[in-house]
This record gives sequence, structure tokens and C-alpha cells, in this order.
Amino acid sequence: MFDTFAEKPTYKVTAPLFEKNGEFNISLPYDTKYYDIMLVSDFHITEFDEKTLTVMDRLNEYCVKNGIRLILNLGDFFEGFGVKNLNYESAIKNYRLIEDGIKLMPKADNLYHAILRGNHDRNITNYGFDPIKLLASEREDLIDLGYRYSCVSISNPETNLGEFGIHHPDTFDFPIDLDEDGVEADKIEEYLKKVYTKNSRSINNSYIDIFGHTHKSQFNYTSGYCFIPPYLKSNARKGAVHLRIYFDTDNKIKSMVFMTLDYSNLSKNNEIVWQKQIKK
Repeated sequence: MFDTFAEKPTYKVTAPLFEKNGEFNISLPYDTKYYDIMLVSDFHITEFDEKTLTVMDRLNEYCVKNGIRLILNLGDFFEGFGVKNLNYESAIKNYRLIEDGIKLMPKADNLYHAILRGNHDRNITNYGFDPIKLLASEREDLIDLGYRYSCVSISNPETNLGEFGIHHPDTFDFPIDLDEDGVEADKIEEYLKKVYTKNSRSINNSYIDIFGHTHKSQFNYTSGYCFIPPYLKSNARKGAVHLRIYFDTDNKIKSMVFMTLDYSNLSKNNEIVWQKQIKK
């Protein structure tokens, strides 16, 4: 007679409001010749176990050794539990995962980890809390870059040196196939046009656009964008990218060098030099 109540109760709350996009400024001393950034994406963390902590330690050690003070993480930091069927047990798992991150994530002096929220991070908000915002609020070394898109601008005390876009498209932006080599260029360009229009920015001001989410490693020389591979727990080829940005005598971005790093030991396996062609 109680069959009506046989199904497990669901856990439904109002998702918190979160920033749709962000803007992040890198302030450099006057007459800086170049600046190094570590680019990573798609950690999809389900637990801060020994393996996860070890590879995060390895990432920090590489940054310290190579004079890198900023890690830009292009989204899906967390995998998220039970986002399709919300329930109390999954809510507790997600919250405890964030608590573990606050306590256990390795850190290094003068190294900051800035995280763009991805669709998996967004899904956790269905449980009533924003995982990246909560993580960043408890750790001075962690920075919340907003959701889906962020403009990274670089300046010195006298002028703006340039800017570039970082992205973690949502599932509704364009479909991806993890088994295929790349994403069709027209889909990327349509997405970029919409994002820059929505945020009242000019895509022409972006020196390059850098993507997470696709789980691929790819560079498009024609249109000026690239995909950063996943760094953790994925069947795809994993890795990271050491980005070095050079500046010219006119205090503008001169060129960028993307040094792709092997996941196993963060050794360099390729180098891509990018110099944007300025339209006249």
C-alpha cells in the first residue's frame, strides 16, 4: 500500500547565482620582457587521493622551478557527483570534496591558481552551492574567474599590454566528440562571435583564444585559437602547456610561445610560436 513512496526522495534547492563571465588583470612591472603562465584544463576531480595530490604537486613544482607565478585552469575542475539524479548523498559527497580541496590542495609560495568554471562545475550548483566560488573564498592562492569565458588582460603601470580570451564552452554551445581529432572551425568561430558580442567586447582585441572543455590538443593558426588538453582523469591524451608571452618595445604583446608538456613528467614535447597578424 506504500508503493507510491518507494522512490528515493530527491534533493532540490535553488541554485546560487554565479558570474556568467569574468575579467582578470595581470599587473607587471614596467619594461617586462616576457611573462610565463601555466595552462591546464579539465581536471574532473572526484577525490583528492594520493594520485591527484601527487600530480598537482608535480604541477606546482614545475611552476616554481620555471619561474611561473600563475596557473590558468580552463574549467571542469570538479567532476561532480549525481548531477543527473539529485539526491542528498550526492550533495554531501560534493560538499565534502570541496572541503577536502580547501584542506588538501597543494600550494606553493607566490603561486596562484585561477580557475574558470566549466559545465561540470556549474552542474554542482544544483545542490545549492557554487564549488569554485566556495573553494576560492577559503584559499588565498585560488582565484575564481567566473563561468564559461574570461578576458585576461595584461598591463604595466603605464599602459595596457594586450589581452586574450580563455573559454570553457557549455554543452549547449557546440557538440564535441571525444573520439574525434578536433572541433569544426565554423562551430568555434560562431561560438566566439556570440560570446564577444554578448560581453560587448571586440574579438579583434583578443591576441588569441584558448579553450578547455574539448579534451583535445589542437592549434588553429588561421583563426587564432587553441585547445588545451585535459590534465587529470581522462582517456584522452593528457598534458599541460607552458605559455610564454613576449612584449615588444612599444609595450604590446609581441608573440606567444606554447610549450606543450607531457603529463607523465611535465617534460616539453613540442613548441608552437604564435604571432597575431594585425589587420590594417
